[in-house]
Amino acid sequence: MKQFKTILSIIIAALALTSCDNDRVLFKTNLETNDQKTNITYSPNLNFEFVVDSASVLLDNEDLKNALRGETAKGGTLYKSDRFQVKLFLTTFYYSGVYQYEFKLRTFSKDMKIIDSYTFSQTTRDPACAATLTSDLEITKSCEDGSEIIAQIDDYGKFIER
Repeated sequence: MKQFKTILSIIIAALALTSCDNDRVLFKTNLETNDQKTNITYSPNLNFEFVVDSASVLLDNEDLKNALRGETAKGGTLYKSDRFQVKLFLTTFYYSGVYQYEFKLRTFSKDMKIIDSYTFSQTTRDPACAATLTSDLEITKSCEDGSEIIAQIDDYGKFIER
């Protein structure tokens, strides 16, 4: 009986550790408001590189139009599977002396074709929203107006809001 309890304890501990690992944060943003200006902080700390040489592959038509009003930088690959990969982009706009930010997630097929795009977090529209992407590919957006949006990246790289 004692051996059974020991084995059961080990199984429960293993399940607890496994379930915690499924919700590991891949990327997270937070809103910070100072003097009526909203800024976004993010983690983990990524190096963003301006998209220049690969713009036609990494950006869609909307991003190319935004290039006239702001700068778009790529933050790297957050997730990769045998079907698709998730990349992060940051567009910075400067309006009336204030910087505004938009983080966008984009999924790509193995041959680097855009599957889908999703505005992850932003200060460019009202209300501003912060978000979290977990390792189970769930997105939780929390906005300044108190609303919360839950989305999921499906097995084919599509963003689906619930």
